[in-house]
Parts: sequence; structure tokens; C-alpha cells
Amino acid sequence: MIELLVPNDDILNQNQFLADEVRYNLIHRICESEGSTCLKTSDKNMIFAQSPRHKAWLWSSQQITDNHKLTYIEELLRYLKGTTLSGVCGDAKTVEKFANAYAQRHAAQVHTHMVMESYFCPKYKKPSGVEGMIRQSITEDVQLVAQFLAGFSEEALGSSIDPVSQISVAEKTIRTGNLYLWIVNNMPVSMANIAHSNQTRPAMLSIAGPPLHLSMHFTP
Repeated sequence: MIELLVPNDDILNQNQFLADEVRYNLIHRICESEGSTCLKTSDKNMIFAQSPRHKAWLWSSQQITDNHKLTYIEELLRYLKGTTLSGVCGDAKTVEKFANAYAQRHAAQVHTHMVMESYFCPKYKKPSGVEGMIRQSITEDVQLVAQFLAGFSEEALGSSIDPVSQISVAEKTIRTGNLYLWIVNNMPVSMANIAHSNQTRPAMLSIAGPPLHLSMHFTP
């Protein structure tokens, strides 16, 4: 049975999801976004979350078998009847099963868009013997952060963009209080952002999970 998933839902605090939480932390953000479609199976073994105009994210418990995954996927697709999806992201095996089932129903073509590794840090140590220090970003860092964002887009994604276009993003990110800069000789040289946190897991650093993520998109 398919039910609605709400922010801070019980399923998001159970051990099965917590084992994969770092890889799926975006689900928290999607649940908090207006207009999102967020669903779960009544036995808390699968989650579907999609924000408007974006690919869906699909999580399934590591404890369920492939046959059960197919059963849950069929339930989801029946619930989502009439909904057009642009793609789906998540664990490779689960995503492939969902994508193939969706494609059969909608006469769509399935394309692998991205395969990436995710990492976790069960224990962290403060750097020693490394030059520099960390500090929280401030309003005066907006121009620099915008340049860093544009640089990342070009070096990591191959997309050249004007730093000016990232000013609003930089301002918004700094306002969250989650963006930090690494300073060497009074010069910011790198930055890191906390994607999601809560009172019980403030940094989302210590949860482990299988490393592979697969993103697929659909075309008619």
C-alpha cells in the first residue's frame, strides 16, 4: 500500500533508511519543498520523492529481495498512473528495475545519464600538519563564493557560466549558515557546504551505505 511521505516522517528515522541516509539526504530537502510528490510503502521499505520539474529519487531497504522490489515498484507505478517522469535516481539495481518497468508502461526509451560514487565519513579527524583554518562564510564573501560556484561548474561539469549569474545562489547559500571556507594566508582557497542537518545528525557524516548511484532519464 502506498502512503504519503511527510517531512520528518518516521521512516526517515528508522535504521533501514539511516543506513543509506548520506546518499539519500536530498530526500529530506524534497519532502520540505512545496509541490513535491513524496510517497512511501506502508511497510516502510521504499521511498519515492520528486520535486517539480526534477528527476525522482527512489530508495529501497537493503533487506528486501529483488522480487519484493518489483512488487513495490508496480504499486508505485499504479499510484503514479498518468504522471510523466523525466528520470529517476538511486541505487543502480533498484533504479534499473523501476526505469524498465516505467518504460514498458509509457513506451519510453531509457538512458543512463550519470553513474557516480558516493562517500561517507564514519569518523573524522581535524586536519593536522595542514596549513590553514576553517571559518563560516559571511556576506562579504558573496563575490568569491559566486566565482567558486562558476569555477566548479566549468571544471566538474564542463559548463562555462558567468560568476555574476551565481550571485543570488551564493547569497542564499551563505544565509543558511552552512557554507564554510578554508583560509590559507588570509585567502579563501576552498569551500564546503552542509547539505542537510538536524538535531540528532548535525553533520550527516557518519552514516554508511553502498557507494553506487545511478541516474536515468526517459525520452518518448
